[in-house]
Amino acid sequence: MPAQRSVKFRQPLDGLTDVLRRQLPPAEAAALSVVDLTLIGPMPLYIGSVVRRTGRHRIEASQVGWRGLVRSEAAPVAVIEWYFPRAPLPASLSVRGGEPALALSTALEHAYGLMQARPHAFSEIRFLSFPSLFLTVVWLHGRRPAYIPTRTDARGRSPGLLIEGRPALMKLAMQRIQQRARSAARQDRATATEAQDMNTPPAPLNG
Repeated sequence: MPAQRSVKFRQPLDGLTDVLRRQLPPAEAAALSVVDLTLIGPMPLYIGSVVRRTGRHRIEASQVGWRGLVRSEAAPVAVIEWYFPRAPLPASLSVRGGEPALALSTALEHAYGLMQARPHAFSEIRFLSFPSLFLTVVWLHGRRPAYIPTRTDARGRSPGLLIEGRPALMKLAMQRIQQRARSAARQDRATATEAQDMNTPPAPLNG
């Protein structure tokens, strides 16, 4: 995955509280403390894909916007994302509360701890998402990058994991691709069996 220079966030944050109140579920919006509302980030958000070139698989990534974490009285309440106007996404802004905010908070705490422990290893915190694989990681960008997953499959989140280096990330991505292929094959077999059963005429009744 080639090194890329991130586009810095320069959008106004006026009206962020109103955005949160409109887009969060009513119970979560009502719990917001406007007096102590803080934003961590926003940090560059990349969309990744696994491609095959010259006989080898590789990960390609492009920045589509930024992601930040909103805290209310020190508690994580929302993940907020801003997208480039040209990004192939349905909306320019996305807000999610609940479990995604908690998972991101846990991963960021891990990331900041690693940056303190290895002050010369990483230059920037980024986010990398593989939507089709249900794989999202905090990306510690540097000469030997590290990745902290906030989601590794469609069933749930996996806080606390650490992936060291691009080859390890590629291995995880390929595992997810293989899992999806096996799942699709099982679904195809089940669909074919169902269609065969529907087309099989009933056995004649005797007597």
